[in-house]
Amino acid sequence: MSDQRTPQDHAELFSRYSWVRKRHRLDERRRRFMRVPWAGGAVLMLCVAAAMLLANLPSTAMYYEHVLSTDLSLLIESPDHVVDLVFPRDMNVEKLINDGLMVIFFFVVGLEIKREIVCGELSTARKAILPVMAAAGGMLAPALIYLAFNHGTPAAHGWGIPTATDIAFAIGILSLMGDRVPVSLKIFLTALAVVDDLGAILVIAIFYGGAVKWGFLFLALAIMAGLYGLNRLGETRISYFLIPAFVVWGLFYYSGIHATLSGVAMAMIIPMRPRYSKPYCFRQLRNYVDMCATLAKNQQQKDFFSYAQKALQRTDSCYYSLIHRLLDSVDEDRICTVGVNMGFGGLIYGASELKKQADLEGQPIAWITAARCGDERLSELVPKAAGRGSFVWLLDATDTDPAQVVLLAKANPQSAFGLLADPSALTEDCVKTLAACRNLVVMPLLQTPELTPEVCRAARRLKAQKMFYVLTVLIDDETTGEVMQDDWLESMAQETLCCMCARKAGTSDETARKLRRSIVNGRLETGKPVLLLDWDGDVRYLNNRISEYMTFGSTLPEGSTFPLQLG
Repeated sequence: MSDQRTPQDHAELFSRYSWVRKRHRLDERRRRFMRVPWAGGAVLMLCVAAAMLLANLPSTAMYYEHVLSTDLSLLIESPDHVVDLVFPRDMNVEKLINDGLMVIFFFVVGLEIKREIVCGELSTARKAILPVMAAAGGMLAPALIYLAFNHGTPAAHGWGIPTATDIAFAIGILSLMGDRVPVSLKIFLTALAVVDDLGAILVIAIFYGGAVKWGFLFLALAIMAGLYGLNRLGETRISYFLIPAFVVWGLFYYSGIHATLSGVAMAMIIPMRPRYSKPYCFRQLRNYVDMCATLAKNQQQKDFFSYAQKALQRTDSCYYSLIHRLLDSVDEDRICTVGVNMGFGGLIYGASELKKQADLEGQPIAWITAARCGDERLSELVPKAAGRGSFVWLLDATDTDPAQVVLLAKANPQSAFGLLADPSALTEDCVKTLAACRNLVVMPLLQTPELTPEVCRAARRLKAQKMFYVLTVLIDDETTGEVMQDDWLESMAQETLCCMCARKAGTSDETARKLRRSIVNGRLETGKPVLLLDWDGDVRYLNNRISEYMTFGSTLPEGSTFPLQLG
């Protein structure tokens, strides 16, 4: 029975994989919305409007009150009534909001307060004096106005409400105005809001708590003291703090002190350091590679993981710094998209499918294909190639407008595109247009190793948009020695994370071997400021690791040339 797959089989396999992309796109849209300046203000205003309508409309007010008074206590009772436990006692929807969900809100507020005290706008007395005085006035004046209108009425007890909500709404409204509000005003109002929230917490604890049950309170304080000691000892595992935090909340709830105070108190105890240090992460990465090397079955896998072990042998390897710089300079959505499309689609799922076809047919087959940007045939060729398992494309836009790739990239979100472009063509408008594509790696092409002003400007425009880009350098017998110099690498590191080296036509075999040795050895060395890639050598290496029939594909018109043509 033949193992050859039909196009329908490939479509079915790809459909199974497509849910990963769909989920990623939904997550991307959600994160994109939450990052816009006005998102928080919009959600706040919508929720306020909905709550006011539900509470005041005659058709919904009664149901609104019924929902708020719904009992949520858990009753545990034995048949003989020996066990009779209610937890949390007297809990309903309204108390869940005020004493439960608001604890989470004030926990977040407490984290903001801690950050501002440690390293923010409240870190010094000079920085803190103005927002503190402004917050005091902002709390006192609304309370006095409220009492003036409600004095002698049952509602007078609610004077604490306006002390806690005025600045929150002000910041929400400011966020809706976006960049039209000066940054200095936003910083001042944020610090003011933090102080205002701290004052509101004190008002709640002092004036809105019940009769204090000291036993519960002392037990809560003892647990918090133990957690503080863990923090001082250097414990940073968050589970050690969040699980006891629930116990502390319950003790505060039964102590008679408003439970929201527990949220702020726990926030002050939570460590600000990351759970794992860099050396720990490096050790875990090396342990993972060692495990893979032990489990590797064929010689190709063993060779690959042996190389990875050598590269990660020391913690000052260039790969570690590259990862950290990548996360700081490139948008995470682009990292995920390119990683999924090129890594999973191109080199795992796609490569496995292509290997089966190549080994079965005994014919050359490509996992990466070169084409001219703007070629009308690509609208059909790219999805057709994806159906076979080929998801990676290298497009030449050195003689055309690079922005032509946008429609193609958007129409094929499952594929990854490398875009060779003339640095002078990467204008500010062009880069902003390209930024709409998440599955794109821009490759500004340098004819010589020299970093011209056009190249630097293009790199900085790409960096400002947090885009994936790789400076690509064409070299020959005369310029090969230049790219091996430390001063050239230092200057290149100012503009890019990694650099692709490609050989011009006519470069001697000796020069090619010398360059290959230098690049491979450089990856194993420590302290290299930029990661060098060898286009010819690395592509051939990957081809050989996939299948003996794997090759670099091309859809270029007959007789045309390509800047990165493999000889």
